Amino acid sequence: MRKRNLFLILILMVIGFASVSLTLYINGTINAKFLEEDYDIKFTKAEIEGNDELKPEIGGDGQTITFFTPNLSYIGDKATLKFEITNSSTQYNANVEMDCSFENAEYTSSYDFNYDYPEHIEAGETLEGYVEIEITESIVKTATDEFVCKLDAHAEGRELKEDEEENIIE
Repeated sequence: MRKRNLFLILILMVIGFASVSLTLYINGTINAKFLEEDYDIKFTKAEIEGNDELKPEIGGDGQTITFFTPNLSYIGDKATLKFEITNSSTQYNANVEMDCSFENAEYTSSYDFNYDYPEHIEAGETLEGYVEIEITESIVKTATDEFVCKLDAHAEGRELKEDEEENIIE
């Protein structure tokens, strides 16, 4: 009888506990949005190394640089465009890729490109790069050849830095 009463009390306690315990759930949806207005990568400075007369022009949107080289006549003559790229974003870092090619060029095999550029630019950072073009073969007639160097910058999320975390108001 005692075992039966103990068993009955145990069952009543389980039923009693089950009737007073609750499980709460919170369901939600996160709406995350890319802030296009905060993503701003552009050229902020351009110059021809060793030549103050030829001034490269940065387009109004900061996305293009137009420049003319000094006259290149001899094998080994070079012209170097130095530039700065600024990531004005506060939210996004950028991964950068660059490729140079000729447009309407008569002497494509007579030139060689050498370039260096920042492949990763942190938010708020300005970094330098350059494009160098060199004559590798004799030029037999005067020509004006055009080339384009295209930089593609892809946004990358970032985490707060320690000094930024201190400025967060809770």
